Amino acid sequence: MKYSREVKVGVLALICAGILYFGFNFLKGVNIFSPTDCYYGYFERSNGLTEQAPVYILGHKVGLVESITYDFTRTPAFVVGVNIDKGITLPMGTEMALIADGLLGGSAIEFILPPARVSAAYQRGDTLPTVVVPGLMDNLQTGLLA
Repeated sequence: MKYSREVKVGVLALICAGILYFGFNFLKGVNIFSPTDCYYGYFERSNGLTEQAPVYILGHKVGLVESITYDFTRTPAFVVGVNIDKGITLPMGTEMALIADGLLGGSAIEFILPPARVSAAYQRGDTLPTVVVPGLMDNLQTGLLA
């Protein structure tokens, strides 16, 4: 069957747009085909945290920061939403920590698991307690200023 040039160019343009979309998401580290669970945390300061920053559990990357919104009607103004892999369950008592990631001032999220094993777990969409872990540069600044 013969197709006109316009149809061929249109199909080629759609294919290129799809490849471009999947390529950008691949370069950002987003796994489109893997299901994820979302959890939230409230922080006083963002400390340079950006969307698409890594999320760690015991040093292993398990997800990405999905969103950072500012709700200045609340005392902790920054609402951070993180996506982690679907197969991971977070036991009750897990804390969402804002940590320094590298020497250049980047930030990341790390889940700090409770020391005792708990059978109850957080559900998808729950808000976790948060903590800010000072980095090397923060410790150096407080040491020099004190």
